[in-house]
Amino acid sequence: MSMNSLENLSNEFFSEIFDYINGCDIYRAFSNLNYRFEQLLNSSHILFKIKINYSTDDEKTMNELQQVWMDATDSNMNISLPMASNHELTSIEHLIIDHPCCFNQLNNILSYVPQVSYLKFFSVNDNEIDMKNISSMRLSYLTYFYIEAYHMEFDTFEMLIKNLNIKLKYFSLKIYTDDMNYLHAFRWENLLLKHLPNLEEFYLKSITTFENNHQPSIYQGKINEFFSSFWCQRQWILEINIDSNEIIYYIHSHKKRWYEFNIEEKNNSTIEQLEKCKQLILSCIHQE
Repeated sequence: MSMNSLENLSNEFFSEIFDYINGCDIYRAFSNLNYRFEQLLNSSHILFKIKINYSTDDEKTMNELQQVWMDATDSNMNISLPMASNHELTSIEHLIIDHPCCFNQLNNILSYVPQVSYLKFFSVNDNEIDMKNISSMRLSYLTYFYIEAYHMEFDTFEMLIKNLNIKLKYFSLKIYTDDMNYLHAFRWENLLLKHLPNLEEFYLKSITTFENNHQPSIYQGKINEFFSSFWCQRQWILEINIDSNEIIYYIHSHKKRWYEFNIEEKNNSTIEQLEKCKQLILSCIHQE
């Protein structure tokens, strides 16, 4: 009796076997083994069964699914998707990718959700982006875009926004970086005016950490760069918080806040100082 290698078995054989196995288990077992299995897993001729826990009442709503949250429990598992064909398009409008994913992979994922209007995306060390791939993305309905990224240079990010054909109303970026170009007021102003002219809300959180005695870059610009008519009309302000192990730079909407306070001994100088106050921090002091 001759012994055959597993790789010598036909694709039809694996297709029949895969019918009895959960799709996630198939990827854990066969992904990244060799080129043959990678081609097999990414073949559009093989459909994987993925078990989703939902109640009987939810079953009738699955065809009208509008939101998907992708959260990887195994950070070492790498799954790639081919571009979607016409019969694989979905009605999903909200997509949250809560695990590392590079922009070059994002195009294939978004090909399945042409109606997506809300996208949250997590990117790591993504400075080599194929801009031709980015410019081919079809995001006609996208109005809300949230990106969390690590160590992406501002030059790369700027090219990314310029190549995306999007009409956002809300944009939020959380970035871990030492690149102080993220705080260049005039570059942001030009980028937003030319490429995101419909933007109504903008939020930036740039985090610079102190690690292993590393001296991070410090913002050397002038605060009044954010006082131009562009920033004042939109009431977007720059705020800087310094902690023991990190510096956090915020650009966010300024909202008026009203405080009620009691002063036992009122005097004119105290009232005048409060009227000129731009920011108020209240700390609780325990009385013995």
